[in-house]
Amino acid sequence: MNQGNTGMDSQKDKMLFFDILAQGVIYVDEKGLITHANRAAEYLLGFGSEELIGIPANDSRWQVLKPDLTPYPAEQHPVYLALSSRLPVLNRVIGIMHVKKNKYIWLLINSVPEFSNDSKNPTSVFITFTDITDQIELEVKLRKKNKLLHLVTTIGQKFINIPLMQVQEEIAIAIAKLGEFTGAERLAIFDYDFNNNLAHYTYEWCAIGISSQKDKFSVIPIQEFSSWIDILKKGESINISNIQQIPLESPMRKLLEATEVVSLLAVPLIYQGECIGVIGLESVTKPQYFDSLEQDLLVIFSELLVNIKNRIQNESYRAKAELAVIESR
Repeated sequence: MNQGNTGMDSQKDKMLFFDILAQGVIYVDEKGLITHANRAAEYLLGFGSEELIGIPANDSRWQVLKPDLTPYPAEQHPVYLALSSRLPVLNRVIGIMHVKKNKYIWLLINSVPEFSNDSKNPTSVFITFTDITDQIELEVKLRKKNKLLHLVTTIGQKFINIPLMQVQEEIAIAIAKLGEFTGAERLAIFDYDFNNNLAHYTYEWCAIGISSQKDKFSVIPIQEFSSWIDILKKGESINISNIQQIPLESPMRKLLEATEVVSLLAVPLIYQGECIGVIGLESVTKPQYFDSLEQDLLVIFSELLVNIKNRIQNESYRAKAELAVIESR
């Protein structure tokens, strides 16, 4: 009897059982090419069985990543490491691009080499994997939240007793940190002057290679913002992940296109219940969805910024009052 066929038949028998499992199961041969895959593997890997059979376990379409988001070298991939070391490689985390979902998913993978007859080298590798995407995304979110809290605390401490002569410099430093943390490409702050119906472009940060719009739009008639002023006055944020979602004739879309904005998260600056301005995170080169953590960060910073503005205004009133007293003597 052909021992090679016996091994293949054994794998087929096992696969009939593994087809009922929710856990992904595949076999690869001594070259790392997939020979068998259960239904769960097809679902998790994003390919049908006919597409999977014969392709390498690290096929380039999966764009395999390590947990630190760097590419997984072939020699370190759990499957090929099991082949080369002839030892089980257990509980490794890999990220793969799911071609049907068009997003990365994370798998916990175990690779166990199998030997036939007296072979010193593996003739196949038995691989199982489980989808742990939700767990990984939660861990990422928690790490991001901790970084956010640290960033907010650091900025808040800086703003508490900052000398007025350093305010402009510290705000510039703070918005740069905000922009980099969120992955935005531009951060813009406007102050509203409802008496003269004008919006003043007061602060801006741009990522490397992103053009500034501050000089071009230093003062804008408030009616240009009319489509979103009512929203901001209610204290509500505006989150636009892609301007393609906005009707072509919309004034908001025209303004965003004029300022080269593809995605926007705008949070109102509120003082004593009144909207006095807006702070916005912008993406210029590609659509970007700003999540709830980034919105919370922007809201907290907007409150810090309003407090600073209020302090500057109070200091200005006090200085004028003192000057008036001196001049009256």
